[in-house]
Amino acid sequence: MAKLIAEDLGVTLELKPITSKQRIPFLTSGTVDLLVSSMGANPERAKSVWFSSANAPFFSGAFAAPEIKVSSPEDLAGLKAGVTGGTIEDLELPDLPSL
Repeated sequence: MAKLIAEDLGVTLELKPITSKQRIPFLTSGTVDLLVSSMGANPERAKSVWFSSANAPFFSGAFAAPEIKVSSPEDLAGLKAGVTGGTIEDLELPDLPSL
């Protein structure tokens, strides 16, 4: 996606790998000009950055060993979940009553 945007703008692409927590600070400080990521739009983030139309559907899922069946957040009770810091999962999962 970034390559196509750079080609369309006629600029040289420079990729900078960054963490989830760096996305908005890097964008608002001018460290990067554009983010191509799986960052979901929400009202709080929209206060500081603009979002384009989604280019692909967003999917959240839980992955575990085949014998562990997870079809709802309640199924995570008693399990440890690894999530990316600062994501919606990181913000919401700890507040679920079943966890």
